[in-house]
Amino acid sequence: MTHSVRRIAGVATIVLVALPTYSLADIEHIELQQPCNGKFGLAIVSYSWIDGTTIEKENLFSDLCLDLDAMKVYGVETSDKLEPAYQAPGQMIYHLYPQDHTDSYQETVVLSTDILFHHDDDQAIENLESLPRPEEPGVLSTFTWVTGGHDRPLERIDLGTAWLRGFVGGEQPESKPQAGSYAGSAEHMLSTNEADSKLSGVGFYLGANVEVAEEGAEVKMRSPAEVATVREASAHLTLDFEGDEITGTGTFQAENALLSPTTDRVWKHFDLQAAAVNGKLTGKDGDHMYVLVIWEGSYTDFAGNSYPADSVMTFNARFQE
Repeated sequence: MTHSVRRIAGVATIVLVALPTYSLADIEHIELQQPCNGKFGLAIVSYSWIDGTTIEKENLFSDLCLDLDAMKVYGVETSDKLEPAYQAPGQMIYHLYPQDHTDSYQETVVLSTDILFHHDDDQAIENLESLPRPEEPGVLSTFTWVTGGHDRPLERIDLGTAWLRGFVGGEQPESKPQAGSYAGSAEHMLSTNEADSKLSGVGFYLGANVEVAEEGAEVKMRSPAEVATVREASAHLTLDFEGDEITGTGTFQAENALLSPTTDRVWKHFDLQAAAVNGKLTGKDGDHMYVLVIWEGSYTDFAGNSYPADSVMTFNARFQE
């Protein structure tokens, strides 16, 4: 299965008073060029690789095809043959086994039915057994896969990995998104090259309220009060709809909950903008949405210095009756 590349241009810059500015990079989107025989979807691919003594990073979008007949994943990276390994309510796990070593595995593909799309919050836990199987046609499922980075950045990789996270499947909408309120959640992971920042690997959930009109949507996200690592974490997205495609712009900020860290190199504030937003409406009535966001910008440490930072976010929501 071949693919092509298109670029999603970043058009904004981060401005911090009396601090350096950082331009948003162009984000590549790898598109499949052949029909998908299976569950089609989209993922953010986060590459990391060792370049001398530093760890380099790159984020991009990739179309996905989860072909359960061939038992392979196709995208910017292509898997070897998958083997079903574990099944639980609403979840299916596939392993990639090294040749002649079925007692261990190299990689894991996880496919999960998103509880948010199928149950009220107060019924989700009690009704796990009734969740649809994530591999069934028409079911919107989350997708994760960690693999060795083989297909890119090619000559730059000494030792690299690719982490894919996104979604596959879902019904094709037969109408525009329903106007009104949607509720959802987002998860993200922040990273930076600065080892002393204590920012790389910081991730937390944000609750999301979405107001949808005919021409687009406004999304307001906040972290729950019990998140101990941050205070006043919030994100705002403006979404645009074109058919079932979702694009948009946004900002994302947070303050460190620490008041007196052990070193002033620790992050104090991060300020990011959406370098690219890519998502889908799904459900017959357009009552579900799944959105992927690549954020770029900077963080400021307690000494007042500014450094580049980035984050990837998966966000989903459903219409509230």
